[in-house]
Amino acid sequence: MLDFSNYDVIAVSTLIDYMATGGRTKARITNSILGDMTEIARLLEMESLLTKINEFILISVTQNEQFLVHTLTMISMQILLDTSMGKKVFDIAVNKFPIIRKMASFNEVPLDAILRILDRCDLNISSEYDVVETAISWLAAKPERIHFSYLVLRCIRIANLAPDQRTDLFALTSSMSNYAQIMSAFAHYTFNNTNAHRVCVLAEHNSYKRCGNRSGHTQFVINVPSRKIVYRRKAPPIKASYVTAKPSN
Repeated sequence: MLDFSNYDVIAVSTLIDYMATGGRTKARITNSILGDMTEIARLLEMESLLTKINEFILISVTQNEQFLVHTLTMISMQILLDTSMGKKVFDIAVNKFPIIRKMASFNEVPLDAILRILDRCDLNISSEYDVVETAISWLAAKPERIHFSYLVLRCIRIANLAPDQRTDLFALTSSMSNYAQIMSAFAHYTFNNTNAHRVCVLAEHNSYKRCGNRSGHTQFVINVPSRKIVYRRKAPPIKASYVTAKPSN
């Protein structure tokens, strides 16, 4: 016996109406019941309803940035990140990044979704410093996120930052008043890692701002409390060992 007691009443009612009419009734999908409707439809393997839900989502995320951020949270919670619909939502989020990154609700997006967005080669940014500001803002939103500092900061391609921007990066850590020292330590560890200076050299990514050795820097100076670290690149940059490119459909 299926137990729907933990689901939204309106979501269950909509499901029953849809099933009673054999799918002929237009499902009344709204933001408030979207998550439960999606989960129930997947549980019952109702492909026709899932198709309608996916159509509703893709149209809505294109038209409404607030709904887009809400959907990023939903697909993360329901492990829909790698579905066809999930990948399309991320493509839209990457394109609308200049808008959604400034929204307060973006700081509520789960870690998995944040990492997938910030690590995309085709991320729509004016400069790499957009990623810096977004990463620090997301980490500072909740104290417990300090534990995710390395994972989030490693999305920053420090080779694309100007010297003054690298200095400003560490200045931003002061926004975490109670965790500034810990954050600085994480930042030092992250950017002292060879992988921090990765450069994507895929030919098809040449048009992306984040890809290619555009700066031509051979030396990096990073200021952290009580120390100065100089990195010298002696070998040509190589592509990271993990995915930095746009996922294939």
